[in-house]
Amino acid sequence: MPIPLQLAAPECFRTVKDFLEDSGFTERTVCERLGLKALHEVLARSSQQPAPKIQDRAGLLIGMFLLGNCVDQEVLREFLPAGVAISLGELGLLISEDPGSYYAPASLYPMGRLYIASDRWMKPDGSSAAPRADVVYPAATKNTRRFLGMLPSEPCERFLDLCSGSGIAAFAAASSYARQAWAADITERSTAFAEFNRMLNALDNAAVLQGDLFEPVLGLTFDRIVAHPPYIPASSTKWIFQDAGTEGEEITRRIVAGLPQYLAPGGKFYCLALGVDSKEEPFESRIRGWLGEHASDFDVLVVVIETHTPEQIASLPLLKGEIAHKEFTARQAAFLKAGVESFVYSYILLRRLESNDRIGFTARRQAGARAGSEEFAWALRWEAVAASPAAASLLLEAKPSPSRNVEVRVIHRLEAGALAPVEFTLQSDYPFRMESRVHPWTVALVEACDGVKTGRELHGLCLENGWIQPNVPADDFAGFLGSLISGGFLEVEGFTCPRRGNIPHNEG
Repeated sequence: MPIPLQLAAPECFRTVKDFLEDSGFTERTVCERLGLKALHEVLARSSQQPAPKIQDRAGLLIGMFLLGNCVDQEVLREFLPAGVAISLGELGLLISEDPGSYYAPASLYPMGRLYIASDRWMKPDGSSAAPRADVVYPAATKNTRRFLGMLPSEPCERFLDLCSGSGIAAFAAASSYARQAWAADITERSTAFAEFNRMLNALDNAAVLQGDLFEPVLGLTFDRIVAHPPYIPASSTKWIFQDAGTEGEEITRRIVAGLPQYLAPGGKFYCLALGVDSKEEPFESRIRGWLGEHASDFDVLVVVIETHTPEQIASLPLLKGEIAHKEFTARQAAFLKAGVESFVYSYILLRRLESNDRIGFTARRQAGARAGSEEFAWALRWEAVAASPAAASLLLEAKPSPSRNVEVRVIHRLEAGALAPVEFTLQSDYPFRMESRVHPWTVALVEACDGVKTGRELHGLCLENGWIQPNVPADDFAGFLGSLISGGFLEVEGFTCPRRGNIPHNEG
């Protein structure tokens, strides 16, 4: 299938974008008209569901660009100004194969303040469109929303989006907080769609490049690099946007290995991908190994969203009818040979150190319901302090208090005819989901952290009550306090969490 879009004069793009905006073609409008909680639900909408009657311009745009409907010429004349129709035609967004009937050969949808085009997921007759190998995957997916949600909005100078597809991450950055953004993808089709999207959104501070990962930006460095790479395990590449080698890590590994060359000191890398916990080492340790001789120059934080068994990952495409049973057994054998213990679908964050006053930390967390850019920024900031030589002094002078999200679970068992507390667990669901079995004295310590006593005074209290051994030095106790802060059980001034723990989470 040829690339349907055309790059016309800037005036054509401006005419179309003005019409989209003036027609109220927004995410909110789309969701209200189609009864969706979030835009990504449109991808699962059945073609059997009746399309809303076109009664205004927004309805026309939803029908053509999101539902993929054919539209009669009379309806177009009623709601589509002649100049807009001409511009849509020149951009390849409106074509006719049957007299008096028109349709859009590409999907086009609002995402925040942007309009993004990608390949259609349905044919004009309502049947599913079989994706070609280089299909431009929709940006309006739940996973893309997750990816965009992990990216910080603080200003940056040079932003690079690898495996960029439609270019959504680069363009979101360029339209808001990046002075200059680059979108790079290996396929000609994605590059063409991304350039179309760049021009549609009039982003002069963004550039679209084609090449294999860092190849088109050779010699440049960036203070922020992001990637939502292919990560589905596959013995061969059927779909470029998803297949990534036997264990699904091939592209992610190559990107991480290139960071020492392309990520500037102090720069950060953000990625959403599937990775492997092997029998030899967990995913976060394997990531550090991919950095090679520069491993100690980076902080590594992995925040796990979901964990899957090898059997689950191998069987899912079989159940979907995407692979034959022979391929299923081949994947199982490959996972066994590679020593795969589990697959972790994770947020991956790396930061390059600006100085050599400490070595990089390695941390792993479980994503909570509100895991996002603010929580990740907190974790990077806190863990850097906790890993620094000054951590013990800071914690001994700090005045910790319990997190408002901390809970204590106590298990009682029958002993000598009475229920007695025998097991204590600290729990927190924010900023990450954490659970830790502790001694009873740890619960008493958390209660004693009143925001008035210093860490040094708390150390003395523990010694006085016999909660810890007399030979436990203050610096070691400070490390224990640090672990309680990392777990979200305690807080200290200057490192409080973003305070979003009680807000209901909307996956959309």
